[in-house]
Amino acid sequence: MHRPSEDQELKLRFNHGGRFVTFHVRLYVEGCVHEMEDIFDVDMLCYEDIKKLVLNFGYLKFKCLWYQHPKYSFQRRLKPLNRDGELLELVADARGCNVVYVFVEHEVDIPEVVDFCDEGLLVEELRDEEDDGYSDVEEVVMEEVRS
Repeated sequence: MHRPSEDQELKLRFNHGGRFVTFHVRLYVEGCVHEMEDIFDVDMLCYEDIKKLVLNFGYLKFKCLWYQHPKYSFQRRLKPLNRDGELLELVADARGCNVVYVFVEHEVDIPEVVDFCDEGLLVEELRDEEDDGYSDVEEVVMEEVRS
């Protein structure tokens, strides 16, 4: 028996540039919301398309994607969206809904610590003349160390 496929279109609303915090409840804070103008036919959508959309926001990479199950609250149900199989779950979860919220979890960069003394540099801190006991630094001057 042949049944015509049900057309399902979704609008994706990306939350990016923020971070997840937990304070009594889980929140995504300090980010931007970018609602895609395009409406996507779920039969034509793949994970690589979603990844390209996120990279077009100006990010070089990200840790992972999450989506809010459309029928549950944010605190109750976030699901991963990092491969095509998980995208198929999103499509099934979003049946009957028009908008899906996607959250970008960013990588935390590990800073490279440079030991200036090894480079032959000396760091000198210049403090306020009125020292109130706090170590507020006005200016950092780097001078070459001569042996």
